[in-house]
Amino acid sequence: MSLKQIKLDKIFRNTTRKDGTPYVDKRGKGFTVVVIQSGQSKASYCDYEDKTAEWQIGDTVQVSIEKNGEYTNFSPPSKLDLLEMRVEALELQLQGSKPKNLANPTPQAAQNTDDMGGLHDFPPDALEPPQNDDSGLPF
Repeated sequence: MSLKQIKLDKIFRNTTRKDGTPYVDKRGKGFTVVVIQSGQSKASYCDYEDKTAEWQIGDTVQVSIEKNGEYTNFSPPSKLDLLEMRVEALELQLQGSKPKNLANPTPQAAQNTDDMGGLHDFPPDALEPPQNDDSGLPF
């Protein structure tokens, strides 16, 4: 899922239909229909958890945009999206802002691959159990 930053030119929220009945899903859970506009583009979202409650016209927000047939939907970043962004930012800081090409890892990293294909930047003997130091501690 790719996230985009957009400026909110318009935002519309509604919890009820035109006839006054509340929006509810098949399980009976209520939600708010949110429609945003940025430039000439409009997108909608069913907000079950008030993730967009603080958004105001003029705010710049990160959203994922998805075309679904004739409709365009958006969604705020999930916790996983936010975590991925934080990890990516930390990786860039550790690498001096140069993206690491995982398709061509260093020779040593290529040797330290587990059965799942994950790369490790530690020597093979790092997983050896520690020697008993007779301290009485369980670790």
